[in-house]
Amino acid sequence: MAERRVRLTFDNVADYFDDGEVRRLLVGVTVDPGQGIPPDSPVVRRFLEWLRARNAESEEEVEYVCQEEDVEFVCSPYEAALILEHVGGHRND
Repeated sequence: MAERRVRLTFDNVADYFDDGEVRRLLVGVTVDPGQGIPPDSPVVRRFLEWLRARNAESEEEVEYVCQEEDVEFVCSPYEAALILEHVGGHRND
């Protein structure tokens, strides 16, 4: 079980994960500049599944980009959409 919980945001995701790894989840995704990425979109679900897999890897002590031990990463669908928009270069705020 994780000793520490980290809530991922667009401000801190780069502290734990390589942008390129997250950006690969956006391959083939078209983002409407006026709409952004909806929190209920397939790419957000894919990101959250990817994050769950990273949490499982940390429990198995597999090293990955984060290099954090005993950490559980949590993220809401809304924040996941913002992370993907920022990493994909669709937002600058």
